[in-house]
Amino acid sequence: MLKKYKKCIVLLILAGIIFACFGCNTFITIYEENTQANDLPQLHPDDGIRQIVTGTLYYKLLNTNYLVPVQREIDLIVNEPLYEALLRYLSRNMDGPSAYASAFPPNVRIIEVSQSGNIIYVTLNQEFLRAENYASGKYSKMLVVYSIVNTITKYKEQVSVQILVDENGDGVGERISYSALSLSPSLSLVEPLVYNSEVVADAGRILEQAFNSLAMQFFDRALPLFTATEMKIDENNLRVLFGLEYKLKMFSVKKVITSADSSVAYVEIDAEFQYYSTGEAKSIVIDGANVPMYMADGIYKISFEDLLRIIEEAPR
Repeated sequence: MLKKYKKCIVLLILAGIIFACFGCNTFITIYEENTQANDLPQLHPDDGIRQIVTGTLYYKLLNTNYLVPVQREIDLIVNEPLYEALLRYLSRNMDGPSAYASAFPPNVRIIEVSQSGNIIYVTLNQEFLRAENYASGKYSKMLVVYSIVNTITKYKEQVSVQILVDENGDGVGERISYSALSLSPSLSLVEPLVYNSEVVADAGRILEQAFNSLAMQFFDRALPLFTATEMKIDENNLRVLFGLEYKLKMFSVKKVITSADSSVAYVEIDAEFQYYSTGEAKSIVIDGANVPMYMADGIYKISFEDLLRIIEEAPR
């Protein structure tokens, strides 16, 4: 009996020593940052490991019915599909002034995303269908839909996207008609959708928007579509040049050529400006000039210096 008692005491002492040395790590997971490797993401015990990746989001080109692909840094949670992370950012605007913004009206939200086979199901809240969210003319259902579809299918070309709407507010998405989505007059239920290039603004469409704004003297709308490397460019600068000195009378886009690395696009145009010098108006005709547009802030923008050079060198 005494031997058994002594054996128990020895075992208890050994157990105490083991617990003192290793017990904390036995019951609690310790997250430890690797300070030797600079390229590892920080560890987040609550959310998992995050990393920053670059993704393409389709935003609305302001004052148009077009979308533009914009490169943006995305905070990706471990094991989260990239397309879900992209959709988390799709309804958020960029910081600071920009030529584009989210296509989503303020009250419209994505409430559920799931995948089955090659179809990704995206459910929007019932606010998506409310007419008052589009009354200002700044938003359209079609652009909301294709900002989602193009963002997903640009990343995953082999999939299609089924848009659902939680019409009753009970969290259950339902298929609705093409007409309800403002995609066509058809009352048929919407089928899975694929990438739509017709709603995407290329360099030529961006130039058209900028020139239309100049012609109507909406210089605040035109400004975000210009870039400059040497000259100062602001709204007042545009107003003086294109409101007083050179007035755009007409223009047409003939073709667009993009460089192999997509860093620059050349838009061939015909245009006519009215030049005012010493009170006398003179016509400046531009025939087949190539206007360079450079990738800046995620979209093609008109080179202000090059456009001014083309105008100044044109015959009067």
